[in-house]
Amino acid sequence: MNKINRQNDNYKPFSFHAIKVNVTVKKNGETIRNYSFYAEDRIHSEKIDFSNLEVTPGDVIDFVYSTESHFLVKTFIVFPDGIESNMIIWEDEYLLKSAFVCTGKYSLKSDFEFKTETLYQKIVELFKSIDNTKISKLSINTGFIMKSDIPTIESLIRSKRAWLYYDDKLIKLVSVTKSLTSTDSDLELISYDLEFQINREYDEETCLF
Repeated sequence: MNKINRQNDNYKPFSFHAIKVNVTVKKNGETIRNYSFYAEDRIHSEKIDFSNLEVTPGDVIDFVYSTESHFLVKTFIVFPDGIESNMIIWEDEYLLKSAFVCTGKYSLKSDFEFKTETLYQKIVELFKSIDNTKISKLSINTGFIMKSDIPTIESLIRSKRAWLYYDDKLIKLVSVTKSLTSTDSDLELISYDLEFQINREYDEETCLF
């Protein structure tokens, strides 16, 4: 089974083992290019320039590679360019680490809770602050994804341990996303807003990134 890739960048590298390879390029099922090459030492790395294919968001690009004994199809779906690029790493139900790059917008918010007591001074009611707590939250949009990515997003939401990889550091996260719409007939492209609580290293820490 072929894994379909979401494509935002102009270039996509990968390797192919063969001697002579015939390539057919299809856009939305129609052949737009044919070419062939000889792989040196049976290994060939090819850089695909999608800008030369005059693609637009929503196009499906198939690269059909064939030799005398092998056949391979690489499929790419062109997505709109991402706004951001933030990697979230998490442990799945098998304690294996996975990663997903969110390309949508994000925001940081701090919620404060206060403990107060009521005092009376000369029959005037006064409030006195006893203690306070701060909860830091991250809201981040996945960017456009495919339906095949929904189980991945659900795994992230259900995870007990997660981290945001930023500036060579891992920021501890806890998923607090409460709902996920798997299907919406009004939406042609799918994206989700995810909510996380940030576990700060110390109480006074301010998360900025």
